[in-house]
Amino acid sequence: MFTGQVRAASRESKLSSGNEVTPGNASSFVTKCDSFFLQGAHKFVEPSLSLAKQFSVDTEYIDSEIHDGPCSDLGFPSYGLVEPCYTRLTIWFRDGQLYNESDNAVYSNGHALPGWGHCDDAADRLFDSTHTQLRR
Repeated sequence: MFTGQVRAASRESKLSSGNEVTPGNASSFVTKCDSFFLQGAHKFVEPSLSLAKQFSVDTEYIDSEIHDGPCSDLGFPSYGLVEPCYTRLTIWFRDGQLYNESDNAVYSNGHALPGWGHCDDAADRLFDSTHTQLRR
């Protein structure tokens, strides 16, 4: 099952050749909201999480820890998108949740999940101001 997910993420992502995630090098971490996981090759996950903890979204990731393995190990098997700021990472959602690129919303059972990426209002406002390429 994981091999198929790796292929899906590789097809959909903008990862540079040679930097794809494989079953042996996958690492991931979850946000404070527990609403999605970020996954990538271990050599990119550690520095990305370190940066996230230092910048505008630090409250979302301050307690995050790196999991050695894919997001699917912890209940997030659904590929969503390439992380806009950390393009070597991909975002994964819970089983049954789908990301809709046209409205930047995550759907579960046909209903949009409010604020799927942010559970901290201040971080949400800052994210919106710094991620202008994503229309909310």
